[in-house]
Amino acid sequence: MKLLKWLVFYFSKLSVIPHGKAYQKQVMEMARTRHSGVSPLLKNSLCQHDCHSRYFLRRVWFLYNLASIFLLPVLMGVLLLRKSKDAKNPIANISLTGRFPEEVKKDFSPTYVKMPFGSLRARDYKYLRAILLNSGFRPYFILRTVWKLGVYSDLVEIYSPSNVLVTQEMTFESSFLTQYLRDLGICHVNYMHGEKWFSMQDAFSSFEIAYVWEEFYKKLFEELGSDTKEYRFFKAIHPLPEPVTQLDAITYYHQLSSSPKEFTAVLQNLEKFAHSHKCELLVRLHPLQTKDYEVQMLRDRNIQQENVREVSLEKSVTRCRYVCSESSSVLYQGSLLGKTLVVDNTFPERIDIYRDLDFIVLKKIEHIYLV
Repeated sequence: MKLLKWLVFYFSKLSVIPHGKAYQKQVMEMARTRHSGVSPLLKNSLCQHDCHSRYFLRRVWFLYNLASIFLLPVLMGVLLLRKSKDAKNPIANISLTGRFPEEVKKDFSPTYVKMPFGSLRARDYKYLRAILLNSGFRPYFILRTVWKLGVYSDLVEIYSPSNVLVTQEMTFESSFLTQYLRDLGICHVNYMHGEKWFSMQDAFSSFEIAYVWEEFYKKLFEELGSDTKEYRFFKAIHPLPEPVTQLDAITYYHQLSSSPKEFTAVLQNLEKFAHSHKCELLVRLHPLQTKDYEVQMLRDRNIQQENVREVSLEKSVTRCRYVCSESSSVLYQGSLLGKTLVVDNTFPERIDIYRDLDFIVLKKIEHIYLV
């Protein structure tokens, strides 16, 4: 399952289709109509799954389903036959991620636990039956939902939690898991995973409690069809406790995907900006997907690469004068710290799409453009 998770993450970053808001609303309405008669247990998850099927490239979605056809019987056998460790280790508030916003820490004091592989118990059979009978021919949906049912069954059995904390508004099985935990008297709590705009990838995701950055995002999730019961707010970034030496610099926060040609165009515009504003230039590559050619191009152009291991993101945003990116959450974070926001409009057609999708920086926060 770890391999499957990695493949899904890898291909999803390569295959996102940049749809406009009108098209996404149409897809959402079709999904809502298609599943109008489905029980609340599965309705939102099925709707979100169908939105995902239009969000990613069809050939990639086909591969997901094809692989799931072969993996599903194996997974079912393992979950049904596997003997889980049912030793009780009561923890009231557990989290499947190791980093929590300060506000979440204050409210729940969560304990990070590793995700178990999963197993199914007698109490889970009615949920398994509902998944198999109501999902139609959606192998990938069934695979992920059944697997997570087993995972959450283990979490409940091992820890007897009162609250399960996640950051999973983009995963379609989350709404089903909210209903599953609710039936057991357990609260499913989500905190927002990075910057958000109108995206059917997040459509219909529902939790008992959801933490978002501000009212704008609460309204955004409501527009996306979320049935979340309660919203709470947390700050996207907090001021560092100790003073940080300020740099008269523009720091560019590179995102996941690019090509050598695209990266060259961005670097050329960054160099022009730094020259005209008489400031230093730093580039911070994405820690998960740094490419060798990006590192080499920075060296060839004598551009300083910010070390992600030595400089925390909070320190990076705090110390620079200009925060630059195309659509990264650092822009919003920079606005909270009074930084000058520079939107990378090297490819203006992308900016038009983000504007259409209600990207908050373009919608309501003061900014300038790179070009």
